Amino acid sequence: LLNLGVSEKDRGAHRRAIELLREARAMFTAIGDEARAARAGASLGIAAFARGDARTARTELERAARTLSDCGETAVAGITLAVAARACVASGELDAARAC
Repeated sequence: LLNLGVSEKDRGAHRRAIELLREARAMFTAIGDEARAARAGASLGIAAFARGDARTARTELERAARTLSDCGETAVAGITLAVAARACVASGELDAARAC
């Protein structure tokens, strides 16, 4: 589901991508795989950003980055925060972008 969601985002089917990525995150959460759930959440944030929803993107990306960091995936968390900063800039929240 995660890879399918990313593929749908890549082909511009953002609504479908978001549905699949939400489903993937729920599935990973249900089986206790928080790192993969966070990766799905990061991908969900990227899909929301691609769709033009910077506020949802920021929320999803910041949440994913916290969980990724907690899981020891600091490099991926850093990249996720960089995308969150772009979402902040896109929504005019420059102070928030600096905090990322």
